[in-house]
Amino acid sequence: SKEIKPHKTDILPIMLDNSKNPELNCQHYEAARLITNGIDRLSREQQTIINYYYGFNNYKISTLDAISEKMQISKTQASKLLHQAEKKIKKYLICEELWSIILRYLVMTSLNHLRFKDFIYNLIICNSS
Repeated sequence: SKEIKPHKTDILPIMLDNSKNPELNCQHYEAARLITNGIDRLSREQQTIINYYYGFNNYKISTLDAISEKMQISKTQASKLLHQAEKKIKKYLICEELWSIILRYLVMTSLNHLRFKDFIYNLIICNSS
């Protein structure tokens, strides 16, 4: 009978490191903590609208139309609440000089938080002038 030998190779298999960069993990945690602290300073209505609009805290990203329906308010009121919430968060981030930490995190990641990236970029442009 024929003897079967195991397949032998001189090439080691490539091991992929799927773990995230520790620095990126740390920046993610810090950015999330800062955003949460900013949101905690808002009224309950402002928290709800900012969470829906930007998709924070496991909320599904929604349009102002959809948010106004969910909250049973007019689109104008929803827009006003969103603007007030953004203003408060901007003030907190500028006052504490925290926006740069969040920006560094957003630049290093490929998150689909385009709305929030625009918010932070606008903050920096408004802050620098």
